[in-house]
Amino acid sequence: MSEARSKPLSLQELPLLNQEIAALVRAGVPLESGLAMAGASGGGAQEVLMLRLAQRLREGHSFADALHSEGGDLPRMYRAVVEAGARMGRLPEALESLATFAQQTLQLRRRIDLALMYPALVLLMAGVLFAWLVAFWVPRLSDAFFWLQVPETNWVRRLVWLQQHLWSWSWIIPAGVFVLGGWWWFSTRGRYGLKGTTETTTWSAFRVLPGISSIVANFRRANFCDLLAMLLDHQVPLPEAAMLAAEAAGDRSLRRVASRIADGVRAGNSLANCLAVGRELPPFVSWMLICGERQGTLISTLRQVAEVLRQRAAADSDWLRIMLPTVLVVGVGGTAVLAYALAVFVPMSQLLRALGEFSP
Repeated sequence: MSEARSKPLSLQELPLLNQEIAALVRAGVPLESGLAMAGASGGGAQEVLMLRLAQRLREGHSFADALHSEGGDLPRMYRAVVEAGARMGRLPEALESLATFAQQTLQLRRRIDLALMYPALVLLMAGVLFAWLVAFWVPRLSDAFFWLQVPETNWVRRLVWLQQHLWSWSWIIPAGVFVLGGWWWFSTRGRYGLKGTTETTTWSAFRVLPGISSIVANFRRANFCDLLAMLLDHQVPLPEAAMLAAEAAGDRSLRRVASRIADGVRAGNSLANCLAVGRELPPFVSWMLICGERQGTLISTLRQVAEVLRQRAAADSDWLRIMLPTVLVVGVGGTAVLAYALAVFVPMSQLLRALGEFSP
């Protein structure tokens, strides 16, 4: 039979899929029948994936094999955690841990989106209002110069030119806002955690904003520590777990750290020796991981470090959401007020001055 295909699951859909599968396992419902019933309730990516998994389970495949056959529709790290949980008989716990991680990822994703939404709206409204001002004010201004028989100044002629060519420039700011907003949405959708991304393409244009670099760096490090703890908790070997966590976190520097950890552990070195080389991780993070290894509490230490880093990222995103409006008032808002003043008060003062010169 031909299998229905769908787009890969997003971070919004992963927690729902995990929760439904975990509920089926805890309730003792056979996965093949439970997934088939749940998948028949809709036609989205989540439901289509459930139907494909149910079909493979009916064909005699294990749940781990069914997940592995999905390839790109499920992130590699996701499949590794679920497969490890299934092998150890802890599938519900593995699914719930992934659901919690995806929900935390979405929460911080929304913080960053909200921090960038206000500047976009201010810029959009400023551009639209200036175009409206030119469209309705400049013709009346030109008529006033004409009926009062006052020659138009160079400034008024420039405004008239803007009014006559309104459709050639008025669309630039709104189109730019929508294009940048759409690019931001689709380039970062689902890429804050499980799928990974390249460091340069998505974030380079936004590193000029204050706080963005620290937010992204702390959040990726938190993801790396959280995912590494999750994999180690499900008995995935440290070298493989480090590489999977770094790949899922989507950061080149973390991949270099993971590669050193994997190569060093396979060579018989301790985690402290692996982290002693390079400065990709903050000293606090490296020191905490070294202490966790020495005390035999690496998994809990990784989760504590992830929580601290995630709180720092959340605090930075809150700061960004507070500071950006202030910067906009001075920048975009001040520029808009200046443009309105130049379009209204300068020609009016020129008109009044000309009338005074012509009056007897």
